[in-house]
Amino acid sequence: EVEDAQKIRKSVMKCFERAALPNLTDEERKKNVHFVVIGGGPTGVEFAAELHDFVNEDLAKLYPDVKKYVNISVIEAGEHILTMFDKRITHFAEDKFKRTGIDLKTNFKVVKVSDKTITMSNPTTGEIAVPYGLAVWSTGIGTRPIIMDFMKQVGQGNRRVLATDEWLRVLGCDNVYALGDCATISQRKVMEDVDSIFRVADKDNSGTLSVKNIKNVLGDIYQRYPQVELYLKTNQMKGFHDLLKDKETEELNIEEFKKALAQVDSQVKMLPAT
Repeated sequence: EVEDAQKIRKSVMKCFERAALPNLTDEERKKNVHFVVIGGGPTGVEFAAELHDFVNEDLAKLYPDVKKYVNISVIEAGEHILTMFDKRITHFAEDKFKRTGIDLKTNFKVVKVSDKTITMSNPTTGEIAVPYGLAVWSTGIGTRPIIMDFMKQVGQGNRRVLATDEWLRVLGCDNVYALGDCATISQRKVMEDVDSIFRVADKDNSGTLSVKNIKNVLGDIYQRYPQVELYLKTNQMKGFHDLLKDKETEELNIEEFKKALAQVDSQVKMLPAT
């Protein structure tokens, strides 16, 4: 919400103004400009990165003597941040935070927030209380009432966000598109379309597919069903042939084709909000 963003910006400015007051100890200055983000999801990570830029590109010019006391911390209960994304994105974000000096605290669970300190718990270190100037809680988002009402109307009342297809069309109604935090893409499973995939690849209508036939449509399959390629990579397979029980097989019928792809959909997971 714009109003919330404006409040946070004003609070950040006040923290800097307090830290710039004379006759403060170094510890008091550090406390005033210690910004804590609770939650390592997309919102928390983006906010921490934007706050870092705001501090270093704007506020550092206005408060040059305060910059050295600034500390931005991100507290995440899990082992990594951005776990809903590909691991490469997670590692990139964590490395970026490390390079820019953002303090990432994983495996820490916040157990108490007072007006002066945040108490967090770790299985190894136990409870730790740290002083802070501003804390932003971003451990999840709620569904807006208007979206909840709409979801009930289109038969998605038991969900937290709207389900769309890969073209962002809302499932259950025509000519309605959804994107943003209110929606997520529902990845279609390859086994739902395995018969039609087989028919398209079977150019001569022989009822069997050669390895060459499969290779000709493999690119389209990877694009339409990314879980196929992901399954191969995850299991360190070089190609479709590795899905076959008999690696010497040159032709497949529909049942053999189905067996080869049976486990692929296990890699399907709900994509994060768009």
